[in-house]
Amino acid sequence: MLDVAFNRLIEEADGAYNRSDWDAANAAYAEALELKPEDRYASGRMARIAKKQDASETAEEADDNAARQAALEDEKADAALEAERAAASAAQSTEAERERRLDAERERADQVIAERKRQEEKARSRAQQLASVINNPESEEVEQYYKEALKSEERSRYLEIEKKKRSAAELEQQAARSAQVRREDDLSDNQDLERNRSAMVQNAGMAQDRRVDALADKKNDYSKASGQSARTGVEQQTRGKQRVEDQKSKSARLQRNRSRDYALVVPELERKKRSWSNLFKGVNRAAADRRSINTENAEAKTRQYRTVGNGASVRAQERLMEIRKKEQRSNRRLSKRKTEADRRAYDARLKEQDRITTATDDKDKYVLSEDDQEVLMGIHEESYDIPNGLVIERTVRRGNQVVRYRKVVTKTGVYYFKGDRSITVNTWKRETSIVLD
Repeated sequence: MLDVAFNRLIEEADGAYNRSDWDAANAAYAEALELKPEDRYASGRMARIAKKQDASETAEEADDNAARQAALEDEKADAALEAERAAASAAQSTEAERERRLDAERERADQVIAERKRQEEKARSRAQQLASVINNPESEEVEQYYKEALKSEERSRYLEIEKKKRSAAELEQQAARSAQVRREDDLSDNQDLERNRSAMVQNAGMAQDRRVDALADKKNDYSKASGQSARTGVEQQTRGKQRVEDQKSKSARLQRNRSRDYALVVPELERKKRSWSNLFKGVNRAAADRRSINTENAEAKTRQYRTVGNGASVRAQERLMEIRKKEQRSNRRLSKRKTEADRRAYDARLKEQDRITTATDDKDKYVLSEDDQEVLMGIHEESYDIPNGLVIERTVRRGNQVVRYRKVVTKTGVYYFKGDRSITVNTWKRETSIVLD
């Protein structure tokens, strides 16, 4: 039992050791040493675990310092990049405003040019009118009109020049105002950028100082935690040694008492072994008897089933013959009924034809339309396509009566019509399949 418990603890400790779970492995090896204090394997593994824990703590502290330094550098780079982005965004905003103002000035210049072209077109029209009057030698007012035209032209040019002067002065004033506004906006934007950059630099410095203080606090906490961990390790080693000493004394007591216990327990064990052996022999004999009885019962049932099954095929054949006879009688009855139904339908058609023939003796009773004049006696069929379907039209003429039937075949189904009225498929077959003349 001692070896089984020891091996189980060693397996658990090795599994924890392979998973790098140092605390669980150390505890399992300590329990194993309590059972066997002189075991070198467990002692060596505990020494390796202590070295690995010290090395991992040192490496973790170095990694934490490197990670903190890298985080500080990344934050500085992010702050600088953010400042550059803000400056670029401000420059883009300034450039966009400048482009908007230039577009407005271009639009006003285009309006002035359009007004100037309009005035030139007006002057050109007056000159054409003057030329047309001058070319007319029969007019007596040529001289007077020419003088008035010259005065009007001179006055128009003077007004146009004054208007151009005023427009130029307004453009210069507007350009000066726009330039002043742009300068003021650029100055304000630059001041805002400078203030934002100073604020970002100040915030970055304050954030860096806070991170440095936080890192120092963490370092102090780590130092305190490492000291506490070292003290805890020493206490655990002391307790482990104490447990090992206790286990040694316990093992010594067990060894002293083992001979005495063996002398007392062995006779009882021998007696129990003999009783269990006798019990197993009786169980085996009873099982053999049950198997023999079950085999005999199965053979008897098999013989019985074979005897019963000899007449089963004959009875099945008799039942099959009886079913076939019933089926033949049913088919004969159905055939007889169908023949009688066909005979009654034929008689009904004959009566209907006689009724139609006697009813159409009076030729003036029905008056054919112009479209039905060319329809021949009997049944005539034609078909044509419709969207997503087909129409089969049958025209039936009996005497002076013309009836048109339609069969419409679509994706959704088949429909039958007599004129504009819906009918059944049986009516379609009965009235368009045969005409008895």
